[in-house]
Amino acid sequence: MKLGNIGFIGGGNMGSSMVGGLIQKGIPSNTIRVVDHNEQTCLKIKEKWGVLTSTKMADLLSDLSILVLAVKPQDMQAVTRQIAPLFQAQQILTISIAAGITTTQIQRWLGKPECPVVRAMPNTPALLGVGISGLFATAKVTETQRQQVQTLMNALGETVWIADENLMDVVTALSGSGPAYFFYVMEGLIQGAMALGLSKDIASKLTLNTAMGSAVMALHEQDYVDVTQLRERVTSPNGTTEQGIKVLKDGKLEDLLEKTLIAATTRGKTLSEQYD
Repeated sequence: MKLGNIGFIGGGNMGSSMVGGLIQKGIPSNTIRVVDHNEQTCLKIKEKWGVLTSTKMADLLSDLSILVLAVKPQDMQAVTRQIAPLFQAQQILTISIAAGITTTQIQRWLGKPECPVVRAMPNTPALLGVGISGLFATAKVTETQRQQVQTLMNALGETVWIADENLMDVVTALSGSGPAYFFYVMEGLIQGAMALGLSKDIASKLTLNTAMGSAVMALHEQDYVDVTQLRERVTSPNGTTEQGIKVLKDGKLEDLLEKTLIAATTRGKTLSEQYD
């Protein structure tokens, strides 16, 4: 799948990771351009990946096929309004990775309601190429452009398409914020094991490798069994696992996790209102 010239506004962690992922997948460096207000960031990306960089927006929007808006939600309105006068007459496929910002807002700020826009929500494991991104496309995005987006976002890991943009806030709450939830659980297990006598190094190694192994097993088995069945396989009657699971159930962990997702989803919905 040919991507054409790709422009990035924002050379932070996620933008830089996307550039690196594309380079590693064989995308020519001379087809990638990055604009960032920080000269040191531009220099670092240029030296590392050999792509074109600049601190000036006008140097970016020329003969682009794809524009990636890799900026924070609070900066999106200012950035899109800044580039709006420079936006070429042809419709550039625009991808936003800002949490909470809707495709309608981006189109309005660009002054181009017909512009094809894809809203993407990657997560931090994408920095290692093992993330997952939820994607939503507006009606003007063609099938070819969908394939281009998937090729680009696959540089960060797996992708899933979401049909209803309203559900992108749930995606943000689940997979976007999700790594922090798992880190928090890992943190608690490590601290608990240390309280029972294990050293921090051993408790950490046991916890992190157990988490990784469990995720790999679940992914491997997902076509045959779900995570509930995997849990039941490990939970022998009257065994140690059953006793631990009983504590989690008595503490209503499932209810707590649901409340966690509700809170994060609600916050995502308010972000677009806050920055509009």
